[in-house]
Amino acid sequence: MIYATLAIFATNGVPTAPGWYWWAVACPLVILFTAGMRRWSAVLIAAFVLLDLYGTTAVMMPYYAGFVARNRASLGYVTASLARLDVPVVFWLAYVAATLAIPALAIYFRALGIYFGAGAAAAVNSRRTASSTPFTK
Repeated sequence: MIYATLAIFATNGVPTAPGWYWWAVACPLVILFTAGMRRWSAVLIAAFVLLDLYGTTAVMMPYYAGFVARNRASLGYVTASLARLDVPVVFWLAYVAATLAIPALAIYFRALGIYFGAGAAAAVNSRRTASSTPFTK
């Protein structure tokens, strides 16, 4: 990335790098940020789910179907976009159901006391009691 920034600066005089280099960093950052939120992680997961549904349904689908200009959102073209993009409604409903299942499963596992990721070790350690003894030979 530093090489790309230097090459662009040498040719254009602008010290910047293209944004697609950051896509590789986005997923780990979201995972780390969500794991760091601990109690509020379900709320953050729900916010990311809503952002994903909005971006896909209201922004990307009408744009790629040719109904709206770039960076214009419209929920009114959902069914027309599906038809023009030749996507079966069943596939889109499966996408919506799978996306909505993510925060539902996060809340469900949280209620059961099942933890994944960085907070799992801390949760297990906090449940240990003082009466537990270490393994001995």
